[in-house]
Amino acid sequence: IIVTLLHVLQQNQARYGGAGICNGGGGASAMILERIA
Repeated sequence: IIVTLLHVLQQNQARYGGAGICNGGGGASAMILERIA
């Protein structure tokens, strides 16, 4: 998920992106990334 997000950020010249995934059983993880270069 993170590698795909970084690729899309680069393609679209975007600076910020967010990714999230359900862990099951009510838990989840999320991450906000900033493309610096």
